[in-house]
Amino acid sequence: MKKLPKPVIMSLQGAAAGAAFNMALAADFVVAANNVRFIQAFVNVGLAPDAGGLFLLTRSIGMNRAMHIVMTGEAVSAEKGKELGFVYKVCELEDLETATRRLVEKLAKGPAQSYRVMKEMMWNSFLAGWEEYKKFEVENQCKLGLSEDFKEGVRAFTERRRPKFGQQ
Repeated sequence: MKKLPKPVIMSLQGAAAGAAFNMALAADFVVAANNVRFIQAFVNVGLAPDAGGLFLLTRSIGMNRAMHIVMTGEAVSAEKGKELGFVYKVCELEDLETATRRLVEKLAKGPAQSYRVMKEMMWNSFLAGWEEYKKFEVENQCKLGLSEDFKEGVRAFTERRRPKFGQQ
């Protein structure tokens, strides 16, 4: 999404958990209803964020804040997401469609070539290294997917209980 030549807008309501949170990070603009909760829930099943989540989150909010979110799995409200900088606009749920449409209309009237160049320049100056990171993420996620912690995390999730990691 970051490499698409046009601005990408994501309009959200409710929970944006796991890969959905990471897709929001990949969008150029996030318009969120005030009921949105962003959750990096991977830690609850013994995994690490996928879909480029750590790559984008660390660049969006800094390493320490990203570490707190991914290691605790605590939810981040739409307002907190705006404060941290990965949410563009927060609105009431009933205003979400209108707020999103207004942004789409505004950007649609803008200079498409400038948008394309801006995105390319930002990618090259701030997000270079993605290809190496992607390989590293897949390799490690595959290892974690075979771990006893992941098996326990999935069992605990299906049994609706807290996981007992490292005790197998």
